[in-house]
Amino acid sequence: MILFYKSSSTGKKMSSQNSLGLLKDLANALGQQLFFWGCAVVHSRGNLLCEFGLERTKTEDATGSSCYRTTYKNDIVELHGLCVGRYSLQTPSFFYTRQYRRCWVYEDSTPPLPGNYDDSLINKKSLSKIEAASRSFLEWWLEYESWIESTTSPDYRKKCFQSFRSLPKSKHWLPPNEALSWLRQYMDSPKSVPRAKNWKKLSMPKPKSRTFKNIRYTP
Repeated sequence: MILFYKSSSTGKKMSSQNSLGLLKDLANALGQQLFFWGCAVVHSRGNLLCEFGLERTKTEDATGSSCYRTTYKNDIVELHGLCVGRYSLQTPSFFYTRQYRRCWVYEDSTPPLPGNYDDSLINKKSLSKIEAASRSFLEWWLEYESWIESTTSPDYRKKCFQSFRSLPKSKHWLPPNEALSWLRQYMDSPKSVPRAKNWKKLSMPKPKSRTFKNIRYTP
């Protein structure tokens, strides 16, 4: 469980609250993205994850799910139905688990066995490290989504979203276009990005006010 940090400074406290909120939004985005990556595996063209360059490996976890791994800028990016992450020797490693729906720092450059995590290696306390690590994973994630946009039909991601939203217990997030806009702003301008719950109404243009002058009614 991510801890809440008390501070004598109201500004720091509000900043911590906002950071926690944005990390929760990112975790919700990843929950939805896990379904999208599942859709990629069964695409009519073939396994899109493999086409993008990830290597499929079998894991020994109870789910029997496959693991997908690639090397990215000397780091390891790994995707699995239970967890995803970017594991690095140089910078804080990013780690997300579906069970807890949380983003954390993983204090190791070797990916954990999905579903079997060493709690002593999970850093839940440093918000600044978690945020930095989350953007390192998002860097790869956004490159993948740009590739999806350029190589699949214009409505492919929308159909994935509709399929996910139709599931009885799905926790769907923002629609695809809005989701990408939010993620890109979180990547580039994290201090100014709003909470996802406010994103839709902020991104929608306000209706123009109309004034009616010298209108005559002719029966």
